[in-house]
Amino acid sequence: MLISTSDSMGMTKTSGMLSLEEGKLLLEYQTNDAILGVLKSGIEVVEISLSALSSASVGQRLWSAKLVLQGKNMRVFSNVPSAKQGQWRAKLYRRSITTAKQLIEQINTFGQS
Repeated sequence: MLISTSDSMGMTKTSGMLSLEEGKLLLEYQTNDAILGVLKSGIEVVEISLSALSSASVGQRLWSAKLVLQGKNMRVFSNVPSAKQGQWRAKLYRRSITTAKQLIEQINTFGQS
């Protein structure tokens, strides 16, 4: 699924992909300067164990949708851009909304087992 996020001041934009592999979320992303569009990082990869998440949801509005992942502690998203207080929010591209909802079901099913 395709995602994007930016820092709180709007100076950097992070774009990438989120997928589920063997009980882990795999986040692959690159960070660009939001003003000049200059690449600020190469491809970074972060693995997040599903057992480290306390909740996951998709917030959908008329024109946009966001994926919200809450970790059990702040360390869960320590290497993820724009994460705050153990929570990570990412904008979803329209074509990724259905996939995100399926991912949320899988995360919630994993948490119940």
